[in-house]
Amino acid sequence: MPHKNLLIGITGSIAAKKTPDLIDLLKDNYNIKCIITYEGTNYIDKEYFKDIDTFYTWGEDRKKSTHIDLSRWADEFIIYPATSNIISKIAHGSGEDLLTTTILMFKGRLKIFPAMHEEMFNNNFNKVNLETIQVVHDVYGPEYGRLDAGDSGLGRLIEPANAFKILTDKNREKVFIISGSTKEYIDDVRFITNASSGKQGYALAIEASARGFDTTYISSAEPNQNTGFNYIDFDNTADLLSIVNEVDLSKGYLFMPAAISDFIPNKTDGKINRREGERVLKLSPNVDIIKTITSKNPKLIAIGFSAQLNMKGDRMKLDEKNLDYLVINDISNKETGFGSDFNEVSILNKKGEVKNIETSNKFVIAKKIMNYVFE
Repeated sequence: MPHKNLLIGITGSIAAKKTPDLIDLLKDNYNIKCIITYEGTNYIDKEYFKDIDTFYTWGEDRKKSTHIDLSRWADEFIIYPATSNIISKIAHGSGEDLLTTTILMFKGRLKIFPAMHEEMFNNNFNKVNLETIQVVHDVYGPEYGRLDAGDSGLGRLIEPANAFKILTDKNREKVFIISGSTKEYIDDVRFITNASSGKQGYALAIEASARGFDTTYISSAEPNQNTGFNYIDFDNTADLLSIVNEVDLSKGYLFMPAAISDFIPNKTDGKINRREGERVLKLSPNVDIIKTITSKNPKLIAIGFSAQLNMKGDRMKLDEKNLDYLVINDISNKETGFGSDFNEVSILNKKGEVKNIETSNKFVIAKKIMNYVFE
């Protein structure tokens, strides 16, 4: 079977130093050509690219239609790494050099791998640009990790091995994350809820997608950035039950840091008038969502989460809910947990072994949880 043609755009990020590692992984699967921007040449080993069909400009012969030829040659087209600058140019349809004009000519969906500092990634203009390009292209990453200038944050280029998995594995393992809180309505305008922010679930979604998993993020908390995963929102338990009944959860991994209400009120239609005086709110036990999921999907690897004041009864909870792992965080610590950017957890497995993870940024916690589960 003949190899497909892969065109790689390389832009001006220090992360461009990783591109040869990706090419080495891909060259047995694809015929490869590269376009390197002027800024990108500052970060690459030109000796390496002497053996690869590489383009920098249109060349001296301006009559050549290099951008047309390359766009029609390519079966697939990736940008690795993609700076905030190139993302802005793609979003605005700029065609000022060989790379951007080739992008405009290409009829397929680009696969774009961002790399930049966290402040740039979370910049409102960059967020709008990413939302714009995801209408017609696919974006993967970035991940949380070490950045330039000794910093760490959300902006690190997805590692070559994981980018290789995204590009070549048509049957990637599935990861599902259910996150956030539920709103259980008392009447049409009032509800009971809890303080879950969804931050730990978002960090898990970022980490899973960066590892190359086919990731679905189901959350009541809208993600700060939606790159590399499928996002489904919910409002209350009824919404969530409807979603989990529609999504194929028969295999893969489920991480469920969602704080689902333990009780639901008997809802009153309309709005309760305070002139009616004192009322007694009747609460009924809510359905156990994760137990419902695991009982129907025995091949699913389930990782539950429990926010509590101690570890009493955790082994019983793990067994009753058919969990493979239980992640416990101590809500008595006001510096971690709900609403905080930090967390401190313990992981209990079926053997009764406990792995303690010290206080860290929730993105670091997500990485360490997945290290324990997958490795």
